[in-house]
Amino acid sequence: MLLRLERWNNFMILFLDYNSATYDTNTSLTIQTITGNTALSGAVTAANFLHKTADAYTIMQVLSTVVGVVTNVNDGLELVAVGIPATGDSPMKIKVMYRIHDFN
Repeated sequence: MLLRLERWNNFMILFLDYNSATYDTNTSLTIQTITGNTALSGAVTAANFLHKTADAYTIMQVLSTVVGVVTNVNDGLELVAVGIPATGDSPMKIKVMYRIHDFN
C-alpha cells in the first residue's frame, strides 16, 4: 500500500502535557520518514510551542514541498529533535492523521 501526502488530509497534532519545566531554546522538532530522512513537517521550536507553561497542542502541517509525494506506508515516520534539551520534563504525544490509497 502507498501513502500519498496531501496537505488537506495529512497532518500531525503534537500535544504537550506540561509538567514543571519548559524545554530549552536550542531544541526543535520535525516529523520525517525513517528510511529516507525526508522532512514532512515544518519545525516546531521553543519560540512557537516548546516554551508553553501549560498543556497545549499545535498542528504540524505537511510541508508544501512534499505534497503529492507517494511513499510506502512501511517507511514509517519519526519525531526528530534537533538539539538535546538540558531542561524540560513535559511528556509529548503525537497523533498522525493520514489516508491510505490502495490502488490494487
